Amino acid sequence: MNIAVLVHLPLADETGLDAGTARDLDAREGQVLRAAKAVIATSPTAAREIERRHGLDHVHVVVPGTDPAPLAHGTDGIHHLLCVASITPRKGHDLLLRALRRIERDWRLTCAGPHRPFLRELPRDDRVSFPGPLAGEALTSAYASADLFVLASRAETYGMVVTEALARGLPVIASAVPDALGDGGLLVPAGDENAVEAALTRWFEDQDFRAELRAKALARRAVLSTWDESTEDLRRVLATLRP
Repeated sequence: MNIAVLVHLPLADETGLDAGTARDLDAREGQVLRAAKAVIATSPTAAREIERRHGLDHVHVVVPGTDPAPLAHGTDGIHHLLCVASITPRKGHDLLLRALRRIERDWRLTCAGPHRPFLRELPRDDRVSFPGPLAGEALTSAYASADLFVLASRAETYGMVVTEALARGLPVIASAVPDALGDGGLLVPAGDENAVEAALTRWFEDQDFRAELRAKALARRAVLSTWDESTEDLRRVLATLRP
């Protein structure tokens, strides 16, 4: 039977796993992927990692598309930050909040995304809001009113929320999303709280840096992949499964 497997995140890469569980998941995943006719990854970086990890030579890349969106109008152009991500350790809300709380500036952060038990472990701050998962007009409004999009993930396979932000011309500071971000913003090392703090401090203090990130976002916006392109890429992969 010709089977294609889409890998979103390698099982062993989930944050918080003990070493034994990670090894077991990695071994089981490798068995499945080696038995498949085709493996589909959502970014070039993810594809290379899957190939290396499991010794595969049949990994294809299908990058997620992005819906066109109007430019974000923001607030004052500086102080309203937005993070869209499930509230889990892998998304790095804890290090993002610690970094922000050391910056003596006026800022507000909206963390939109499904609440998880990890939320209880995060520091409380009146400047941070957790509205839960947003969709439709509520999500559109959150992007439109943001001045900067931030994502401090410890691991990602692509990062669709980054391209959603870039589609609106939002400046981006993020980690673990090299393929989604491209040249569209500032990529900081994953898990590096000090790097996040330094990047955000520069954002608040350096007008030229803010202008540079806005220009990069607009340039990236113009070349984002569409869903039609993603659909065609997937069609070509599945066509190889025909007998």
